[in-house]
Amino acid sequence: MTEKQIEKIRLSIKRNKSALLAEKRKYGGFDDSAGKRYHIADLYLEVADYEGALAYFKWFYETFPDDAGNPILYLDWSVAFYETGKIEETRVNTIETAFQNLYLHGLLLDNPVEKIDKYEFCNYESLEFARAILKDCRKVISKGYLDWLREFVTTDDYNERR
Repeated sequence: MTEKQIEKIRLSIKRNKSALLAEKRKYGGFDDSAGKRYHIADLYLEVADYEGALAYFKWFYETFPDDAGNPILYLDWSVAFYETGKIEETRVNTIETAFQNLYLHGLLLDNPVEKIDKYEFCNYESLEFARAILKDCRKVISKGYLDWLREFVTTDDYNERR
């Protein structure tokens, strides 16, 4: 990625955060139906700013304490925690990613994945959603994280909770 591309992404982060803060000032709250609050984490990972992603993680949960997030968001934070050496937090967010979408990790690891006959509260939980986001998720995941994930998904810690 060139410096110009990195700067463009950093400006996008700033623009999205500013839009959220302006909305809060103007209306006293957030109506982020466009999902800017989720997209910002992706942008941090695109430029490999893992510390920035974790600072955003903290701000996100202080600002949106009741937000359930989505599988992309938790995957992003799993990667950021992994890349900064915070393995316990990596485990927690990886398990939360699985709670959000049971299929995503298997697809990321190129494992055979079949649809499970289960109730899905929202589209985030579906196999179709996992397939639709797979390409974007692969853009922000390092080989190191994938190797770690390959091992982690075989542990009791992961499988008992999943």
